[in-house]
Amino acid sequence: MRLRLTILVFLSYVSIYSQTTIFTDVGDSYNNIDITVVDNYGPVDISNCTSVRFSMDFSFSEPWMGFGNMDSSDECPFGIPPCAGNPAMPNTGGCNSCWDFMFIEVLFDGSLVYSELIGGAGETRQIGTLSWIGCTNNAANATIRISNQNWAGDETNTFTNIVLECWDANPTAADNSPICQGDVLTLTGTISVPGDASSWIWTGMGTGMIVSPSSLITMVNNVSNGDIYTLTVTDDNNCTASDQVTAVVNPLQDATITFNDFCAGTPNGPTGIITPGGTFSFNPNPGGGVTINPVTGVISNEVGGATYTVQYTTPGPCSGMFLEMVSILPQEIATFNFLDFCVGSPNGPSGIISPGGVFTFNPIPGDGASINSSTGIITNPVGGSMYTIQYVTPGVCPGTHIEVVMVTNNITPSLGAFGPYCTSTAPVALPTVQNGISGNWSGPGIVGNQFSPVVAGVGIHSVLFTPNAGQCANTNTTSIEVIANPTGNLSGAPILCPGQCGEVMFNFSGGSGTFNINLNVSAGFFNLNIPVPGVTNSTVLTLCLSNGIPFDPATNTVNIPTFVPPGNYSLTLFLIFIISLFSTMSSNS
Repeated sequence: MRLRLTILVFLSYVSIYSQTTIFTDVGDSYNNIDITVVDNYGPVDISNCTSVRFSMDFSFSEPWMGFGNMDSSDECPFGIPPCAGNPAMPNTGGCNSCWDFMFIEVLFDGSLVYSELIGGAGETRQIGTLSWIGCTNNAANATIRISNQNWAGDETNTFTNIVLECWDANPTAADNSPICQGDVLTLTGTISVPGDASSWIWTGMGTGMIVSPSSLITMVNNVSNGDIYTLTVTDDNNCTASDQVTAVVNPLQDATITFNDFCAGTPNGPTGIITPGGTFSFNPNPGGGVTINPVTGVISNEVGGATYTVQYTTPGPCSGMFLEMVSILPQEIATFNFLDFCVGSPNGPSGIISPGGVFTFNPIPGDGASINSSTGIITNPVGGSMYTIQYVTPGVCPGTHIEVVMVTNNITPSLGAFGPYCTSTAPVALPTVQNGISGNWSGPGIVGNQFSPVVAGVGIHSVLFTPNAGQCANTNTTSIEVIANPTGNLSGAPILCPGQCGEVMFNFSGGSGTFNINLNVSAGFFNLNIPVPGVTNSTVLTLCLSNGIPFDPATNTVNIPTFVPPGNYSLTLFLIFIISLFSTMSSNS
């Protein structure tokens, strides 16, 4: 099956006398096609049509029936199954290589509304014209579909003069509403193309009485709000289209309102408005800066003790007017202050102008905090929270004031690391700002925020950092260690000849960790300094007269060059040691 989409040619002129041609095409012809070819025309806009007429001419090159002519479905019994003459299955069974046909379809919005099959059983015209008229029933688009099939070189299907015509008798209904109750309603009807219409009539649903139902323009008496009036037009093809209006009838408006006396500064406004949507005003205007919202009737900048006359005029068109007197009562002043505070510190309101009222949370926080209704003091506040405090004064016109209070958490500042220090270390200044918090230090050996190791003495000392007031901060402690300066002694005095070794022992006290010593060897005129790192509290060193490296850490041996003149020497050893404390501090002794 082959599909072909034809480019449309639309004719869009309007006639007030008869139908309008909205589509035309010259058609096509097919010879010996051996398959079904489908031509689609459309979609064509029929949204403005009440009815349409489809027409086209057709012809076949050969007559039907008999050998060598066009073959209808009932002439194709051979095959399994025999040809059923169904255009949806044009090549099955006996239809294949036999059945010739032309199938014409008209669709509205995709739904089939007209079809004609030439070449089926009982329809074997060789030439003719098809014409069909149908109501559109509010469809938007029309599509024409023409399918052709033949199988022989002398077989040709031809279709020409495809035309789609439109009758546009669509009505438009209008009225003059809104109207007031008791007024006469005017109905006005128009028809898109009057020449396409054959008749029309007004009908109603409601209480109204139509004066002249068959007139396009007519009157209606005794109309009620919500009445529906429908104009139905019948075109030349007996197809109908309708349009309707719903009457809006306003009652004679009641302007009655109620406006209660109110306290100055409190919400106010009219109530009991029977006919909303009107306009509020003062009558007379009191001046002095007081205003009234014309839509809501709310009075602003009112003066306590004054009386105003409020006028309400309904919106119409059936408007009414009403006057109401309003007295303004003076209101108490509820102003107070409530400063932010730290967790655990005293709190409460101040500057209360009208005492004797009630303090509450608004809203209630639900975190366990409570407020004393008389004093306004908050108990069990949660740090980091904000509380909204409402104070309502006593009296006929109580005032209300809101304050928002922030409760700040106390910060515990992290403290820097100090020490360890030797007892010989000079006084150390301790920073008075810790973790962004300013404060002062106290504890052993501290005077004026300076720590003296010699005053504190040997040991681990706990010192206190106290934040200055007003910072919402806690005190904190840290430890400072003071270590005694190290002391040491040397034992052993070997007498060495070249190639000989002997031992000396070092003993230390005080300090911490390993020690770095500087060994000074004197033998006669010979004087040599040898650094020895990583010595522990009790260390035995081997001294040798040899030409090795000055200190061999693998054997813990100190080598003295052998160029020392031969002889016996008593070695005088002077010990200079440098003690490393936790790999961070060093002290000399």
